[in-house]
Amino acid sequence: MKRSILAVGAGFLVSSLVVFALTMLTVPLFTEVPLANRTEAARSLGAGWYTFELVYTLPVGMLGGYIASRLARRRAFAHALGLAAVFALMGFASVAWSGGLKPQWHDVAVTMAGIAGCLAGGALRARQVAGIPEA
Repeated sequence: MKRSILAVGAGFLVSSLVVFALTMLTVPLFTEVPLANRTEAARSLGAGWYTFELVYTLPVGMLGGYIASRLARRRAFAHALGLAAVFALMGFASVAWSGGLKPQWHDVAVTMAGIAGCLAGGALRARQVAGIPEA
């Protein structure tokens, strides 16, 4: 049980750190507003940023799901499901607390992409453990 919690936590931590780094590095490319003024910076982001965030969320979710599954050693996909549940809780909390800074459809879409990525990463690891060759 302890290893399972640590595995899911590690997957979440790695995913969160990658998202944070990508956000800090790329938001200045999509807005002229300094990041110190978070509210105005968030409001000035447009379709380019929303598209970019959706695109990188899937592979980041895959990374997190794969890490959680890899560290767990047993029941690989179950740990990816656990991480997907954490992503769902965090994503829907983000929708509730975003305060209208971003469109709600975008928060929901990013949450769904993260969940799909977690499940894909876990499925990849489960296939490796089962010895199923990649297509």
